[in-house]
Amino acid sequence: MSIVEIDGAAFNIAKEYAEMSYNGNLDEKDWYYYFNYRGKKYDYILFTEVLEHLRHPELTLSLATKLLKDNGKIIFSVPNVCHNDILIKMFYNYFDYTLTGLLDNTHIHLFALNNLPAFVDSADLSIVEIRSTVFPTQQTE
Repeated sequence: MSIVEIDGAAFNIAKEYAEMSYNGNLDEKDWYYYFNYRGKKYDYILFTEVLEHLRHPELTLSLATKLLKDNGKIIFSVPNVCHNDILIKMFYNYFDYTLTGLLDNTHIHLFALNNLPAFVDSADLSIVEIRSTVFPTQQTE
């Protein structure tokens, strides 16, 4: 297993569990050069609740595909901006960023289910499967 982690403290903990690790920003290409130079190819690359924090998530996905084995897959998860908790607040004219959760104040990109195909296509990828986790209203944060 390999990791990329931007936060120094989290990196120091996570690297203990990885074969290869890189402390850096996925919006910069250095992480890609680091892993590509070592010739490592992956069956799976996982982006969990990461892409919404990036300025150019489609470029990050596109670079990651070059690190996959021939039948490799990218798995990612993103929060759904169309969740009822957000829509209800918007109905009452509120759109509040928070420290964590669906409207984490570090989110640069917002995603909704029907926008995912175009986003994935922009990285020259195709969707194989979509799964979702359902949280009832008022239970997301």
